[in-house]
Amino acid sequence: MVLFKAFMTVQSAKVLCATLKCLSRFDEEVEILPEPDKITFAALNRSNTAYGRVVFNRRFFVSFDLQETIPDDAPVLIRYQENGRWTGRLQVKVLFDRLKRLTFTGNVKTISLTIEDEPGREGIPGDVQFTSMLRVNFECPYQVTVVHHMSVAAGDEQPLAPRMLQEPRTTIVLSPIACDCFASVLRRTECRPKGLVFCTLDPSTLSILGKPGKSILEEEVKVHGDDLPRYDVGGTTTKFKAHAREFSLYFYHTL
Repeated sequence: MVLFKAFMTVQSAKVLCATLKCLSRFDEEVEILPEPDKITFAALNRSNTAYGRVVFNRRFFVSFDLQETIPDDAPVLIRYQENGRWTGRLQVKVLFDRLKRLTFTGNVKTISLTIEDEPGREGIPGDVQFTSMLRVNFECPYQVTVVHHMSVAAGDEQPLAPRMLQEPRTTIVLSPIACDCFASVLRRTECRPKGLVFCTLDPSTLSILGKPGKSILEEEVKVHGDDLPRYDVGGTTTKFKAHAREFSLYFYHTL
């Protein structure tokens, strides 16, 4: 039974590769949640302190076909009961390697992702065990097709994506100009292995201070909250620091 099938261009596959690389920094697994108008990839770190969520709408794909409502008697291992939707978990680095291996060779025309239940070995006589699989097809010249298979696991808890949609306590939406300014600070800071980024979120101003290292000029950018599309950090000041190279990895993939 085919649950989901989508075709994408090589350029879209490269964007998906960058997304998976970013999400792999959070956890070894990534959750996939297809919906009628979009598909969500999400990851949560083991300490439940940081998460990432990337949503691709239907226009990202050449074609997008989703089996929306799963019958109760269907042997689907990754069913999510609420609203008839379903979700599954994938080894993010495995999927990234599968896509990257051929996508960047220049010999692929289209890529398709298919999730389906495949019959496996028989347990009790007459009782066939089904396994949920993700199949990645690469259409190459001269009618050559390369296929990779990987298993899709069921989550034991409520899916991540709906939980992430809950309104966070702190929300900041950066403007394009602010993104360019912050990216400039990160590029100068991450050039040193021990470069640090210090972020200060006070009720009225957002500031990012880059410290590449000793005896190197520091750089700071401040943006007033009223100049941003959204700046909601509450009435208290929050400060944190991060390694510039780690922080920039998350930041660049959002641009």
